Parts: sequence; structure tokens; C-alpha cells
Amino acid sequence: MPKQNFQNFGRFTFDMNLLWERYPWLSIAFAEYGVKEIPGPADSKRILEYHAATNLKATDDAVPWCAAFASWVLVKAGIASPRTARARDFLKWSTPDVGDNFGCIVVLKRGKNPAQGHVGFLVHSLQNGPVWVLGGNQQDAVNIQKFPRNQVIGMRSVIHPRAHELDDDIPF
Repeated sequence: MPKQNFQNFGRFTFDMNLLWERYPWLSIAFAEYGVKEIPGPADSKRILEYHAATNLKATDDAVPWCAAFASWVLVKAGIASPRTARARDFLKWSTPDVGDNFGCIVVLKRGKNPAQGHVGFLVHSLQNGPVWVLGGNQQDAVNIQKFPRNQVIGMRSVIHPRAHELDDDIPF
């Protein structure tokens, strides 16, 4: 068994070696934890890199970037990505995830406009309760946020050869 390498992310602690072994896309996403928008006219170069991974290729970090972050993470992990800047486009990507599987894509409602949404990666959930999502553009940064279950409009499986092997080993 590889040496453990625990890191704290708010209320959660994860073994980063185990994540890299089984969920490489989450290791990439966690490595971005804390990236945030730059207030004013300047732009975060890293967020512009996220945008470059999409078909929109926005050039301003004030453009909503949660889907750009998720697309960029998947590309970096070598996983087929929708390369989209629209969160709800992930509802048509991959296959439905019906088991709240660790690391799956979570698509959430945002506002009253049915075209708007939010997207990130599931890192924790309670049965019929809230979900905790690692995502971009959550309070203008990459972090983990808690969302009510009634905001979830879909979950999609991340297809990777090492994904979801022995999920019980993931420390929450």
C-alpha cells in the first residue's frame, strides 16, 4: 500500500495518494483548491486557462467559470470532456450516476433561469440530505461548498479505469 499523504480541505481530510491512485481527476481538482478571481480589471491567469479548455474560450475571469473548471480538470486527467462553459451541458455528458458516487459530476440549479446552473465534483453526501461539491466559481474560488439536495438536477459518472474501485477506502 502506498504511503499515506493526508491533506485538509476545510472540514474534510483526504489521502491525496489514494485519490491520485483511484480518482486522478479529483487530485487535479484539489490541487487547484484556493484559486480565485482577481478583483478589478486584472484576471487570474489560471482561470483563463480553465476557460481555454472550453468552446467559449472566455478571456475574463468574471465570466462564470464552474463548467470551464470541470472541463479543464477532465482534460488534464485525460478523460473525455464536453469542453463546455455551460454547467447544464454536463447533463448530456457521460452516463447518469444514481449512487452519489464519490467524484461524480454534480449539476445544480442556479437562480430561476432554467438555462443557468452550477457544476462540480461530489466529495460527500448525506442520504436524502445535502451534498458537498468541489468546484470552481464557488464564491469566486475553487473550494468545497455545501448545497441542499433539492438544488441537484443531475449527477453524471466520470468514466476512468481506476474510478470507484473500493469506494469504502475513501476517508470522510
